Parts: sequence; C-alpha cells; structure tokens
Amino acid sequence: MKKLLLIVFGVPLLLVIFGAMFGDNEPKVDRERVADQQRQAAAEAKRRAAAALEACTSDRAGILAKHAELVAAGKRWEAARSISRCADHLKDAELLAMVKQDEIAAWTSDARSTNKSTTERLDAIDKLERHYPEAAKALQSDKRRLVALRERAEKQAERQRLAEAKKRGVTIGMTQQQVIESSWGRPESVNRTTTAHGVREQWVYGSGNYLYFEDGVLTAIQN
Repeated sequence: MKKLLLIVFGVPLLLVIFGAMFGDNEPKVDRERVADQQRQAAAEAKRRAAAALEACTSDRAGILAKHAELVAAGKRWEAARSISRCADHLKDAELLAMVKQDEIAAWTSDARSTNKSTTERLDAIDKLERHYPEAAKALQSDKRRLVALRERAEKQAERQRLAEAKKRGVTIGMTQQQVIESSWGRPESVNRTTTAHGVREQWVYGSGNYLYFEDGVLTAIQN
C-alpha cells in the first residue's frame, strides 16, 4: 500500500519539482539574451553619439568653412544639412540659428523660383508657414498669385477634359453625367419608370436615337 501511495503521489511531485527547476529555464535565457542585446544597442548608440559630438567639437572650423562655401554657391539646402547634425548634437545656438537662416532662404528661393512648378512653389510656402510663420508673411502676395495661377490651370484642364469628352461617343457602363459630357449631350426628353427593382430611364434623342439607363448607368444604346 505504501509503495502504491509513493507511486501515485511521488511521481507527480517529482515532475513538479523538475519542472520548477528546468521548465522555465529557456524563457529566462531568452529574456537575458534580449536584455543583453538591448544593453549592447544602447552602448553602441551612446558610443556613436560621443564620436559625433567629438567630431563636431574638434572640427568646428572645418564645418563652418564648408558651410560658408555652400552658402556662397547658393546651395542653401546642402548648407543646412552640413551643420544640422552638429547643431543638434551640440545644442549650439549659433549653428541652430544658421540652420534656420538656411532653411528660410531655401524655402523662399523655391517659392520664387520660376524653374519650379506652381505646386512645388506653393508647397515651399506651406512648409515655411508651418516652420517659420513670421518669415512666411513676406510671401503672402506670392501665395495669392500662385493660388490664382493654379485655379486658372485647373479650370483650363477641366475645359480641355470636357472638350475631349464631347468628341467621344457613348459606351455601355457610362454614368448619366458622362453621357451628358459626351458628344450625345442632353436628351430631348426622358421617360422614367420606377419599379421595385430600381429606376429605369429612356433618354430620347433626335433621328430615332435612344439610350437606356438602369439606376443611372447606361445599359443599352439604340440608334
């Protein structure tokens, strides 16, 4: 009887003990591995930041000389990028002010460049308004003029689209608006039938021409 009790209760107990000792070992190893990887990544990031800081500090004169060269060449975006990292690392007020001046000059130049599209010029003004609203005030007249140009271009494009549509006939699947914009234009009269299944229309044109719609979609052409 004692042997039976030992087998019944002893074996499960041993399994529980061994499980407690070894069962959670693998997750623990995984957690330690992840933690170690995180420590290594943090250390590497810290090392790189220190190296960048050292480079900015030790070669400040060279960085400023390169920046001046780019500004003189009219390359304000490149000039801003050449010092922006050091400005951020050092929290250097002088460098940060130079980055600001470069970005304002670059966006202003883009906004007034005749080599840029109207959309690109308006985009430059929009960015200037978001980042440096005070500087953007000087470009408000330019913005109004560019918006007017864009609206005229959009209207012209719409007129061209309608003109092209007028040259085309009709095809099955067109909407009623597309038919009106086509060479068929508006009908002389419309016969409409409403049923439980939807709305059917017969558009009547001259010379025995008819178009048939179901729920606003062209389904048949008779001519």
